[in-house]
Amino acid sequence: MILNTNPQALLANNALWHRNNSLVKASTNLSTGIKINKTGDDPTGMAVSNKMRLQIKGIEMADRNVNDAISLIQTAEGSIGEMQNITQRMRELAVQASNGTLTPEDRNLIQKEIVQLSEELNAISERTEFNKKHLINGDYEEFIFHTGNDYRDNLKVSFKPINAPVLGLSTKKEKEYDDNGNQLQTEIDGLNYTTIDGAQEAITRCDEALKRISNYRANLGANQNRLEKTSNSLIISEESTRSALSRVLDTDMAGEMAEYTKNNVLVQAGISMLSQSNQRPNQLLSLLQ
Repeated sequence: MILNTNPQALLANNALWHRNNSLVKASTNLSTGIKINKTGDDPTGMAVSNKMRLQIKGIEMADRNVNDAISLIQTAEGSIGEMQNITQRMRELAVQASNGTLTPEDRNLIQKEIVQLSEELNAISERTEFNKKHLINGDYEEFIFHTGNDYRDNLKVSFKPINAPVLGLSTKKEKEYDDNGNQLQTEIDGLNYTTIDGAQEAITRCDEALKRISNYRANLGANQNRLEKTSNSLIISEESTRSALSRVLDTDMAGEMAEYTKNNVLVQAGISMLSQSNQRPNQLLSLLQ
């Protein structure tokens, strides 16, 4: 028997140290619910989880961008819908003014309403805005919406100007516009409901204006539907990424609890064995008596 070195105590202490570290790790995993609390736990898993976190944050912001874009389009579409109502009223008055039973005074009254309706078309065009950006007065011909986590995920939506001159419904002589809202060099006379010929011409111009409005709304509606599908796709992508992140990062509580219980028992056993190993040198006293 030797006194200066106690191999059994060293072995028990070494085993106790390892088991205690495992117990601390299991306790940390259980208390945080995360199995990778530092890079040393799983360097590769930590790198993967960081990438997934970045991806999730990017997807969340992209979905917010998409919903903002949908709101912007809905704002523009709502104003254009009211323009359509006004145009339909102007056509109704054109049909009324085309009737020969009206007196000149009646036609003058109709013309006054037409002037106000035409000015309202221009007013709607100027006051339709989203986040201080005018949408349909020609200030912005195109909006670029960032709809994904990647820098290439962009959607461009055209916003051509739409007002009384563009629709051909001005009561003043104005430049003529084509179906795409581009100004032409030719001019067109203002609407005149004070004569039967003028009223009948107004019917044709109102029909053309309604066609342009319908095409404009259809384009906006198509883009809105696309953005809604994009939002649904982003939500599914976020859910899938979160599930993948959970598999990489989250603690298996049942398995970790079993590991904790095992290490807890082994730590207590190691303490007991270390205590007994430290008592063995005391047996040398019996040889000295």
